[in-house]
Amino acid sequence: EREAKKFGFAVDLISLGSRILKYLIYLVAVLMAMDVLGVRAASLFLEALIPFLPQVFAAILILLFGTVIAEIIADFIKFGLRDRIDDAAKEAGVSQSLSTLVASFVRYFLYLFVFLTALLQLGFQAGALIETLVFLVLIFAGVIAIVFILFVKGHLHNLSSWLYLRNSGELNAGDDVA
Repeated sequence: EREAKKFGFAVDLISLGSRILKYLIYLVAVLMAMDVLGVRAASLFLEALIPFLPQVFAAILILLFGTVIAEIIADFIKFGLRDRIDDAAKEAGVSQSLSTLVASFVRYFLYLFVFLTALLQLGFQAGALIETLVFLVLIFAGVIAIVFILFVKGHLHNLSSWLYLRNSGELNAGDDVA
């Protein structure tokens, strides 16, 4: 429910489950009535639908658990890198949060992986889909690389100077630079 609220959805799992159960009971009642009336098309439809339902249920579970795990991993990366990368970047004069950028990239890559896994669970042919998604991921990575290069270009000299001075020991905290 918490993850659904992040995306702007108001979800009450108990009411959602009760609605699904209610409509399932309605479906069974209608199909039984059709069978009593001798309408064979409904029975044929049900015979075709029943083997597909576990795959749909598994795909829904993959999407739910996958998005939660993607959020947990992205938050872990964001907060784990925040202390290491962002502090060093701020000292070098970079004002943007690099940990947020990396965490967002990992989050959306994991979303893509979860979505692809759910589609494969539903029985979609993966060949063209995987090639298209890999192409989109490569384009996304290229755009991120270009943005990162443009972002860092102005600060690279300051960052490299700061790293050199920090590791060389020539300057200490509080020293005057003329």
